[in-house]
Amino acid sequence: MKDMKQLAQPGEYTLGDLMTVAAAREVRDNEVVFAGTGMPMIAIMLAQRTHAPHLKLIFEAGTLDGRPRELPTSVGDPRCEVGASVASGLYEPSASPRGVTWTWGFSGGRKWMNTAM
Repeated sequence: MKDMKQLAQPGEYTLGDLMTVAAAREVRDNEVVFAGTGMPMIAIMLAQRTHAPHLKLIFEAGTLDGRPRELPTSVGDPRCEVGASVASGLYEPSASPRGVTWTWGFSGGRKWMNTAM
């Protein structure tokens, strides 16, 4: 276990930080996740960089499996398209394009599971 001095102490993080980390821990490697701007996007990118490197991220604005090198300002930011297999429009992600079925969706502080699976 890490030395307690290396871990964040109460007061060094916000409730939003805690929620973001909790959301990141919900997803597993190789899952397909649909994410919106803000906390959802940060959570899923955190998961990709920590424990789920093969997670497929579908950005709400239409980019599939983007691997931005830095945090985009929103799901419509061109940085979301770095390494993407598809850069489409707003309709495609919610319509399961090209037969893609997503496992989890995170948007605006909500989490839902795709019931079409």
